[in-house]
Amino acid sequence: MIYELPEELKRLTYQGQTIEFSSGTGEVIKTERYSRTLVKGGGGGGNILALTNGYVYGQIQSIYIESKSTDIIDVWVKTDDVGEVNCQLFNPNIGVREGHIALFILGKAKSTEPPITIVFMNKTLGDAYTMHAGKVHFILENNPSGLFKNPSKKQEEFDEKIHKHTLKIITFINEHS
Repeated sequence: MIYELPEELKRLTYQGQTIEFSSGTGEVIKTERYSRTLVKGGGGGGNILALTNGYVYGQIQSIYIESKSTDIIDVWVKTDDVGEVNCQLFNPNIGVREGHIALFILGKAKSTEPPITIVFMNKTLGDAYTMHAGKVHFILENNPSGLFKNPSKKQEEFDEKIHKHTLKIITFINEHS
């Protein structure tokens, strides 16, 4: 079931950017787990200078390699009214499988298509997944440095706004289900 949220819960505006929320519940019909790995590296260059007097000078830069893996679960939830909804969970610490009942809150800004999963609750197990607001901001705006001039203070404000707003949505859904 997709919930028609009251006007005050449909949108959250922060520093001129508006996030639109939608929410619903339904039965999990499919899950798919996979990892995405980003590998980057560099260095290894340098120079050597051999002089005619037999001396050799130079430097070699060290090689570095970095990797970052992200575990992802794609969860397909069947709702009564709009069909199937895909909820993508990043680095989740939550159990979910076919047949479980789920509640989800999605967020969307102008730059995002499709919406991202901000909250996913497995009502069958009582587990919950909440995307960190910094990740929400990065995905929604694709430019975190542009919004957060003072990262720690602005990040805390954004975290608090998202947290309070999603709690209001969850309370609304629990009262109407």
